[in-house]
Amino acid sequence: MILILCFGYILKGQELKSQELSIKFENEPLIKAIKRLKKESDFRFAYSVGDLKGFKVNGEFNSQQIQIIIGIILPPALDFQIKKDLI
Repeated sequence: MILILCFGYILKGQELKSQELSIKFENEPLIKAIKRLKKESDFRFAYSVGDLKGFKVNGEFNSQQIQIIIGIILPPALDFQIKKDLI
């Protein structure tokens, strides 16, 4: 299973690319974690709900770039891409 989360950022994306978040996940379903990242950021997300089911997320991130957070919380079997403001 490969999950493609398309994030968007190019020049305007440079602002988005450097957008930093502070967020904490405690045994949170991956789907809920992605929804929280969407709410806390200026990014839009596209994903298959079925690919995210059954995964839990733990971690605390302080002033981290969103692409780093996503890279850490996604299981190794899933991947993401960033295109403009779409993940």
